[in-house]
Amino acid sequence: MKENKNSNIMTKLMIIWIITIFFDSYYIICIKDFPVTIFFVFSMVINLFSIFLIIKNKKIKFELSHKISICMIIYLFLNYLVTGMKNINSLCLGEFFFITYIITNRTELNDVSDKYIKVFSVCMNIMAIYGIYQFLGRIYNFPLSDIIIDGHMVKGYNWTNAINIGGKTFLRSNAIFREPSFFSQYLAINIILLFSKILTTNKKRAYTVIMLILNSIAFILSFSGTGFIILGIGIILYVFRLNKDKKIKRRIIIFTFVAIICLAIILNSNIGNYFIRRSTEIFNYTEDNYSGYVRFRSGADVLKDAWKENFLFGIGIGTSDEYINNMENNYLGMTLNGFYRPAVELGLIGTIIWITYIFSLFSKKSNNKNLLIIQCVIIPFIVCHEVFLSNYYWILIYMINRINLKSENILSIDGEKDEKK
Repeated sequence: MKENKNSNIMTKLMIIWIITIFFDSYYIICIKDFPVTIFFVFSMVINLFSIFLIIKNKKIKFELSHKISICMIIYLFLNYLVTGMKNINSLCLGEFFFITYIITNRTELNDVSDKYIKVFSVCMNIMAIYGIYQFLGRIYNFPLSDIIIDGHMVKGYNWTNAINIGGKTFLRSNAIFREPSFFSQYLAINIILLFSKILTTNKKRAYTVIMLILNSIAFILSFSGTGFIILGIGIILYVFRLNKDKKIKRRIIIFTFVAIICLAIILNSNIGNYFIRRSTEIFNYTEDNYSGYVRFRSGADVLKDAWKENFLFGIGIGTSDEYINNMENNYLGMTLNGFYRPAVELGLIGTIIWITYIFSLFSKKSNNKNLLIIQCVIIPFIVCHEVFLSNYYWILIYMINRINLKSENILSIDGEKDEKK
């Protein structure tokens, strides 16, 4: 009975933890340069409860990803010492994420994990509706088009730029996320979750289709290319790994046909022309169109210079921003994605550990379709954003940080629960 009570408490804490990530643009207090967000505070709460459970049960279960995490914890401290102890804040944050991953490992049934995914999806449905309202509200000056609390906004909040479509200027939608790309990336995840629900069950189909349409509209109104990368690669990986029966295969064919038609219509519109223009950013750098180039290509220039200095250990954790500012070829708006930043800061050794860790998460076996989706999106996510020390990324990892119980609840094609022994 006590074990069930503790499990129920953990489930409730996990649900609240997931909800807090949607308020990550706001901080309670800023200590020097570190914004203390609701997510961070609640992370401490769930860590303390996890430690209590470990002490009570006198054991902790390890998978390959947890063993690799221990290697990274040791290496981060070694890297900090070897590279001159330059940024203690980034070291502490990196250690915090990996330690949290180890101590919050859970053993649970699929129906418990599905509760987390449902909460995430419902929150994103709300964000999608608000995102559409926000886009129109910025045009027609609706109230609450931007929910800003003066003095409590994390640096970079509401980064949104004017775009020109068909000779008219609009502001990209970001809901309450720090920037449109975060919004777009999370919408991409939810679109795949909704797509999977239509693909694999017959429950609440009309509602799911409506939510899928609303999320897709909000997705387009964010005008972010990174969301398309996560959506496209995520769906391909998911469909490839999904156990498919005849009904699912038939539905995949129908969805593919509909998607091709919708894509053709969009590409032949002014909105489509905008995204086609944005795709050229990857190949050419200008001060007007630089987002794609600095996100996907310019990191190679930084990496080349950094590894000349120390290719094994890099330049040191948390020092890439200062390093970029001192480069002769300093691109406007330079950012390093989830591959380049660890490679630049942690060197070859850290890169190997980090990539091995990510693929160990991807290879974790689970017959839960929702968690399979999260596994699939963490791969493209890594090339779209600075995920190494990002709350937005780590909450996804914590959602799949579980060990299956021997008895699993599997969702059948009709949405009925079958028990696999």
